[in-house]
Amino acid sequence: MDKLIKILEIENIKLIFLDLPTYLKGIFVSSNKEKFIILSNTLPDNQHLRVTLAHELGHYFTCLGDCVSLSCTTHTCRFFATLNEAKADRWAAKFLIPREELLECMRKEMPFYELVQYFQVTPELLKIRVGMSDVSTY
Repeated sequence: MDKLIKILEIENIKLIFLDLPTYLKGIFVSSNKEKFIILSNTLPDNQHLRVTLAHELGHYFTCLGDCVSLSCTTHTCRFFATLNEAKADRWAAKFLIPREELLECMRKEMPFYELVQYFQVTPELLKIRVGMSDVSTY
């Protein structure tokens, strides 16, 4: 978590916890010179907190301009929103689960749920990371 907080400090991104709709875990908002990551007060544990914060930082580092629209009504808009979500997931997966460390754990034949605990991530994010080309070709 320390590395994530350090990035927030370096990039001057404010972290806010609020009551959000149940379908929303977090959101990255940029307005003029101010940047915010808003996270839900109801994230169930540290793993979900880390993954959601890294995902929102992924939006910051991978999107140009308005990368997420909460009011997508057209097919094209939903398509690009889905791509942006996938980019943020991949950024979070690479950041929280470094390739060499993951490969070393895989060489040791560490079971899936031990990997989840070891990297303090969600099973969904670990699945994304394991499926990425820099790991899946191992």
